[in-house]
Amino acid sequence: MASKSSTPPPLSVLVAEDHPVVLEGLAVPLVRDGGFAVTGHATTGREVRAQVERQSPQVLVLDLMLQDEDGLALIKDLAALAPRAGYTRPNKAEPRLASGRP
Repeated sequence: MASKSSTPPPLSVLVAEDHPVVLEGLAVPLVRDGGFAVTGHATTGREVRAQVERQSPQVLVLDLMLQDEDGLALIKDLAALAPRAGYTRPNKAEPRLASGRP
């Protein structure tokens, strides 16, 4: 009897970006190329918090410079909402995170 190979379910992704064209430019390839399901969009820090609490996405693509809030400060707040979540960041943000400054 041959074993069936099953495709893993797509990772749930929340995309947080306050510029609509960039938001779509991030979301479309994730879905098109497979492995991801964009389960929500957020344009403000408040929306990000609410959706992270409600959805617990597996992946968060976060604009580090939202118009209403600094993305690095938001990451620190989200750590309290999702303490088991990990994150990666662009090298440009590392000095700010290491210094403890948002």
